[in-house]
Amino acid sequence: MSALEAAKAELARRERERPRVLSQEEHDRLLALGPDLATVWHAATTTPRDRKELLRALLEEVIIKVERDKAAAHLTLRWKGGALNEIDLALPRSRPATIRTDEDTIALVRRLAGHYPDAVIAGILNRQGRTTAYGHRFEASRVGNLRRHWDIPCFEPKAEQAGGELLTISKAAVVLGVAGTARLTRVMRANLLDELHKPYVTTARAKGLSEWRLVLRYPARLALNPLVSTIGWYLPLLFSGSLIVATVMNLPNIGPLLLRALINQDMYLAGSILLIYCFLTIVGTLISDILLAWLDPRIRIEEG
Repeated sequence: MSALEAAKAELARRERERPRVLSQEEHDRLLALGPDLATVWHAATTTPRDRKELLRALLEEVIIKVERDKAAAHLTLRWKGGALNEIDLALPRSRPATIRTDEDTIALVRRLAGHYPDAVIAGILNRQGRTTAYGHRFEASRVGNLRRHWDIPCFEPKAEQAGGELLTISKAAVVLGVAGTARLTRVMRANLLDELHKPYVTTARAKGLSEWRLVLRYPARLALNPLVSTIGWYLPLLFSGSLIVATVMNLPNIGPLLLRALINQDMYLAGSILLIYCFLTIVGTLISDILLAWLDPRIRIEEG
């Protein structure tokens, strides 16, 4: 009896799942809905969401076969009733990505264009490892093309004076020499005045030593000690000069070269110049120590 009941339940289940056969009246009503379906699809009040819901209700399966080499796609639509439709579609060809210089490089060129010519800007960009959109090194012509493409104004140097150069080399040497001489004169004068009021000078005068010989033999030698001890600082200045004066007068020495290297972030050049400065300072300090031992008898080199 239990097997019979199970068979009846399975039969009832299959009867419910079997598609119901449409009557002639129902078939005619479905065919009459065809024109209404087209009207609803093209109606102004039908939203894209409504059309999607309608397609989901009518479609059973969509099969898409893409042929990328032919830039085409083949669609197979299987409807609820079992009907099939095949559609061939042409795929839009992808447009290659636009090749352009990165935004950081363009912004840097925009900032530098008002201060430097194209050749200098190209050097700065190359030192920073920047390249063009196609991976080439920058040159003056490529920087110019980049400026013109992005409407960046070019560098305009200031008009030169009618008299030619601002100062000649001899005038610049006078400016550098007078600036240093004035400071050394003040230091020498202060040291010499201190020495002239010491007891040994009074004793030498009392013994009848001439003033000129007295000053040169003792006080002058001792007054030179503070100046000689700073020779180690002046030796690098002989090669670099005053940085401010050299920059203003556009003198071709090491000072402006070091400044440009720091601005352009050329660490190799800046490090080499600083190494030369350190070497010159060491040599100058050695020379100043030797001169101090010769000038002042009180200074001697002793072994510990």
